[in-house]
Amino acid sequence: MSYVKLRPWLPLLPLVLLCASCGAEEKFQATGKLEMNGKPVYPATLILKDEKGTVLSINVTRDGSFRLMEVRKAKYVAAIQTPKLANVGGGSNPAVAAQSGTGEKRREAIVPEKFKNVSNNISEKYNRFDTSGLSYDFSEGVPSDLTIDLSK
Repeated sequence: MSYVKLRPWLPLLPLVLLCASCGAEEKFQATGKLEMNGKPVYPATLILKDEKGTVLSINVTRDGSFRLMEVRKAKYVAAIQTPKLANVGGGSNPAVAAQSGTGEKRREAIVPEKFKNVSNNISEKYNRFDTSGLSYDFSEGVPSDLTIDLSK
């Protein structure tokens, strides 16, 4: 009985469904590199927050590149989080230094090869949105290739 009443409207169903998605925001893909002093920053996580509070995050690859999916046109602030590799092989930890020796030669000996050509020792200020100083305006469009240089 209700099928009979809806039957004249069935041809309009695809149009109704199409219009329901008309208000959806267009989203883009952003690619780029994260570097400091010409070296990729790795391992690291890039975090972007837009003016509505939506957060996007991505792990940076070994060569410093990243690809953010579903970026909308907006203004963003960024933060960078990295695990600390500085104490590998001694550093400022006296217990580790006593056991393993100190100095750059010892550090180089035990740092995995994948971390030898990268920069990871970035300033603590980049850990927070309010202190990083990293802001990006994508309101006119998302750049196809974004370089975030932390040496400035």
